[in-house]
Amino acid sequence: MLRLVFGRMKNWTPSLATAFLAFTILLSVFLVLSVQALDQSDIQSQSILSALNYLAGNYNASMGLIHESPDSANLSNTYWLYSDNFLANLAFQRTGASNASLASLAENVTRSAARYFQGQPNPVNQYQVFTNTSRFPFNASKDFIFRTYGVAVVKSTVNNQSGMLDPKKYADIAFLEAIWYHNVRQDPYALSVFHDGFALWNGTGFKDDAFTSTFATYKIALYLYAAKLLGQAPDSSIVDGLLALQLHRGVDSGGFVTEYSGRFGPVGGSNTETTSLAILALSQQGFIPSNIVSLAFQLIIIGVLVAFAALIAATVVRRSVKQDV
Repeated sequence: MLRLVFGRMKNWTPSLATAFLAFTILLSVFLVLSVQALDQSDIQSQSILSALNYLAGNYNASMGLIHESPDSANLSNTYWLYSDNFLANLAFQRTGASNASLASLAENVTRSAARYFQGQPNPVNQYQVFTNTSRFPFNASKDFIFRTYGVAVVKSTVNNQSGMLDPKKYADIAFLEAIWYHNVRQDPYALSVFHDGFALWNGTGFKDDAFTSTFATYKIALYLYAAKLLGQAPDSSIVDGLLALQLHRGVDSGGFVTEYSGRFGPVGGSNTETTSLAILALSQQGFIPSNIVSLAFQLIIIGVLVAFAALIAATVVRRSVKQDV
């Protein structure tokens, strides 16, 4: 067929030559975009795997929990039920279900957390929106110590204080409320509060009322998670920024840095909460940044390519038959 096509090119009409050129350009674009999508998917998969290994490495079997961070003796002896272990457990369940070791670890964390929660009245937390729609847990929060074992401390953040957190002032609350509204099938409210949160983006990070001199990485993860949930295509630079904040050496290897400055310049070390949220954001099925071709666009290109190919083949064969006759 190729010999037939190229051998007859000198006899092509301008319209046929134009069609063939368009076909070639579309085919090239399709191949390039497909490779980009595959590369992005592979990068995210490797990032998630490294992050899961980081969490698993921070698990303490004697406590049955994952510590806050490996960056100091104090942090490695601190165990947060909410949010750290709740989010880490969720990350294991959603991304490591096929891995027997991670599934077992998730079960251990679940049992341990239930034991530590015994006797605690109403330990409500804002991150429960990921799994529970019966509450709107956005009261102001306070940290409590639940248990102590020598130097080890089991803590939890509880949203049970007076006053409600304002989504127009706190980006994380905006995105968590968006998740809650989506889960109760109120997407107009979800989109409204989602945009309230994104309005706090200054091109580098979320500069809300909690901002001091550095930006919080976990708010990027929450934004990406909520964006995908609501069908909003995030800017690819934000996805790339989150990936750039994953550490790759020392005790922090695989973990996501807690804070950053400037254009995603890491500040300090990693922690469990941030890493767990990054996993949840990056692991959503079908997550593709806005600069990568969407499935619908790929299908359109494929359809056009097929049509062009059929047109060119039919025209070439028809002209060949006429000339041979």
